[in-house]
Amino acid sequence: MTDSTTRSETEEQRSRALEATLTLVTRSGYQATTIAAVAKEAGLSESFILWHFRNKDRLFAEALEYSYRKRRATSPSWSEVVPPEKRALALRHNALGLTPPSAEGTEYRTFGLMLGLESRPVQPTARLRFTEFRGRTLSAITAWWDRSLRIDDAIERMAAAELLGNLTLSAVDGRFINSMTSELDRDITTDIIVAGLEGVATRLEQQPSAAVALPPEAARAVASLPPAGPTQHDETSTRIQILRAAESVASDIGIDAASIARICKECGCSPTSIYWFFKDKDAIFEALIEFLHEDWIDTHPRTSGVETPWSDDPLLEMMAHCLWRYSGAANLMRISLMLFLHSEDTHSVTREECLRVRAELCREWQDSYTRLFPELEDNEALAHSVAMVHAAVADGLFISQQIAGGTDSMTAYTWVLAEFMAAGIRSVLPIPAPEAS
Repeated sequence: MTDSTTRSETEEQRSRALEATLTLVTRSGYQATTIAAVAKEAGLSESFILWHFRNKDRLFAEALEYSYRKRRATSPSWSEVVPPEKRALALRHNALGLTPPSAEGTEYRTFGLMLGLESRPVQPTARLRFTEFRGRTLSAITAWWDRSLRIDDAIERMAAAELLGNLTLSAVDGRFINSMTSELDRDITTDIIVAGLEGVATRLEQQPSAAVALPPEAARAVASLPPAGPTQHDETSTRIQILRAAESVASDIGIDAASIARICKECGCSPTSIYWFFKDKDAIFEALIEFLHEDWIDTHPRTSGVETPWSDDPLLEMMAHCLWRYSGAANLMRISLMLFLHSEDTHSVTREECLRVRAELCREWQDSYTRLFPELEDNEALAHSVAMVHAAVADGLFISQQIAGGTDSMTAYTWVLAEFMAAGIRSVLPIPAPEAS
């Protein structure tokens, strides 16, 4: 056997190990995927994997980079120079180049977003690698916007480009996750996203200062929001303390790694106490999602109850309230999004509860948009697509904030999301026929 044949076989085996890692980690999560499981999935020995990758941390980091390189071969480069008048067409081309979850190489985004949503005190190398790669993509998109915006001042143009770059990548990430849980009309959602981005870009070209400071009308909408209300649950009860401990552990390391032992350690109780209230781990997390949803409704009700006689922009007012509510459900959203990224056969009961809560939330958004845009009343499918784009962008902005480690309220995006959705909806509404003379 020649040296070249041996190297070729070794590379093939390494690729099998990396493919197996990606398969398992997107099914079960980082913590629950072991080297033994990877070896079994790949048909290799554990000693081979340890010899070539040293440890789990390095194996997972190399698997993520392997998937990223495959994805880069087919994804948009955002390197073209686009005149402003052709910006929307080029943006649509790039957006359509973003493939659905079943396509080659998208394990990179699935795995990376899983890690990005966790809040571990010590970050795995794979998460740091994902942050690096995502930063490269964000820089490329930001540079694309910087070249295409009609803003003379270079500093103002870059501030606008950075906002639009983050919004673009947020829409991409959010639609990616939502396409894993819902049937999305790819063309309609692309139309809405492209028109929404173009609408925000046009507004920034007219008012560059809006990239760094809330416009007065948006600032008033945010200032009118009420404080969070009190929880209606007894936080001293053992059951609630167990659920709070499960919330903390799952938010840090994901549901897969959130064992009964870890929950016991977090809340300072015995396994017997947990099994008194819950028959198993699945029952804990099903109850946790229901509890977080109820608590969220208590502290961040669906209607603000605040009179705003100054407001003549109900969409802006609605957006401030929606983003205020979203910020108040950080752990509910984080745990739900992590579960949506897993394959459907894992944590099915808890996942179904998350999907139920998500469906209820999207129905609220759909009803709100139908009230604001009556033309949507007779087109259920279009109204649903509008709500799903809203969900995608809100999810994406939340994910972006989590990856960057930000703690600011999402209400900072009030005018951005209002402008985005208004422009996107107007682009897909049917044009009324001219009246007969």
